[in-house]
Amino acid sequence: MTYLQNKPTPIVLLTITIGSTGIVGCHFSPKLPIAQSSVTDTETFKQCEKPESNRFAVEENLGDFSSQPDDSYVQDPESYFDISVGGGVIVADFNGDMRPDIFIPTHGQDLLYLNQGKRRFRLASDWMPSNGDITYSVGGSAADYDGDGDLDLYLVTAFGSDRLYQNTGHSFEDVSLEVGISQSEGDSTAAVWFDYDLDGDLDVFIAGHKEDSFSEDQFPQATTNTLYQNANGAFEKVDLVDEDTEPFTYAAAWIQTSQGSRPWLYKVNDFGYEVVPNRIYDNTEAGFSLITGTGLDQPMYGMGIAQADLNGDQIPDFLMSDFERVQMFLSEGDEMWYETALASGLDINKEENFFSWGVNIFDFDNDSDLDVFAGWGPVSNHGEGISSDDSLVQPNTYWLNNEDGFQNISSEWQLVDASISRGSAVADLDQDGLLDLVIGNINAPAEIRWGRCMNGKWVSIQLSQATLNRFGVGSVISLDTERGRQSRWIIAGDSFASSGPPVAHFGLGETELEQITIEVTLPDGTQSSHQIAVNQHTTVTLD
Repeated sequence: MTYLQNKPTPIVLLTITIGSTGIVGCHFSPKLPIAQSSVTDTETFKQCEKPESNRFAVEENLGDFSSQPDDSYVQDPESYFDISVGGGVIVADFNGDMRPDIFIPTHGQDLLYLNQGKRRFRLASDWMPSNGDITYSVGGSAADYDGDGDLDLYLVTAFGSDRLYQNTGHSFEDVSLEVGISQSEGDSTAAVWFDYDLDGDLDVFIAGHKEDSFSEDQFPQATTNTLYQNANGAFEKVDLVDEDTEPFTYAAAWIQTSQGSRPWLYKVNDFGYEVVPNRIYDNTEAGFSLITGTGLDQPMYGMGIAQADLNGDQIPDFLMSDFERVQMFLSEGDEMWYETALASGLDINKEENFFSWGVNIFDFDNDSDLDVFAGWGPVSNHGEGISSDDSLVQPNTYWLNNEDGFQNISSEWQLVDASISRGSAVADLDQDGLLDLVIGNINAPAEIRWGRCMNGKWVSIQLSQATLNRFGVGSVISLDTERGRQSRWIIAGDSFASSGPPVAHFGLGETELEQITIEVTLPDGTQSSHQIAVNQHTTVTLD
């Protein structure tokens, strides 16, 4: 595998080994004495082909997903569209059948598509809350906040109140008021879960932005960022650091710098040059405090974030979307990061691409190298037209990781489209051992890019434990092959207003291994090892 070199000046790629930390798809693989496994009968290797593009408006083999209603996306973006409404996607196994389902936020009635297998989906209107309210949904994330084994859904919205949907096993129930989720008006853009206080249950950070028109020298008041602490299934607001000016936060991540320590909170902010740059906060029992000098506290027009170990040091690295670029920050130890996007080959065409949004780091061909996706689209058109530094058509970009760095293969693989993209999530939707990519669009139906390149063996792991953090959100899973050590984090909330399943997918490359040992480290520092089989989806049960 190729590791990105761990030194700040021109980045070269060393041919060593790495893993793929998935965000473009997730399977539930392997086999353990204490695991449930499903085997995929596929060739171990086959020649890499062009990924197949399934656009709902034209495909007829995806069931109800191929006929998303016209009112679920903007029909005339040249006249009007909002910045973020309908932009995210949430992929998770909501009904517990081990097949990832797809939740699509919209300008009207949100859509849940249950995965029926064989690339077919059923619109599950019967799952939606009976209150029938129409919300301006942006996106959100899935996590089991009450520890009952079902993935619940936090829905971030614009022009109104966020919603927390409790999963009853056969439907969603809106419990927002009951559990203390604020009903104040505002515009939220991300929901990122973690056990921030290490008390065993999941808490959630909510990023606030503003769905409004902006001028060069005048900014409306941003919606306040909020941290909800889980207290026996009810939520209480936690004090964060008071800023002189509230940042326009679009995305966030929790960073655990050492095993068993409280995680740092990292905010990715828009208008970083004019208002507040990206912020990183220490988290102690006494509260939060600002940290500077890490290299991550940079100004940018930040929209989305992805996390992975790109240089093989078992410390998270980050990919962020920005204006006319993406930014990649590699760790160099001692709680420091440096920016290396251009040096690593993540260049873009500035005549075509202006604003990037959803970003993902993933290994879509299982060769053990981590590849990169970024979705692009104009900022907004609130009836005022597109600005001169923007364009309705901004093609999404796919970068393939090879020994010479990242290579933009979007045109070569015929992956260019004209949709206004926002959020994105990955999951192995058809359970074939390859990661698939779900993209949320403003002016078109959500779309699926099906993985078709099998260049190595793989494993896919879901955790299960008899605690309130049933799926082990915040855990890191590591393994070793002949190609070196790979690590993946179980994340709930990333990209732009999106989230994928709580699953770790590893491409192993051309290995002879049939069994592999994984090491699981929980947020509280507890470690365990498990033997699993390759080329399988496994649920690992922890004692």
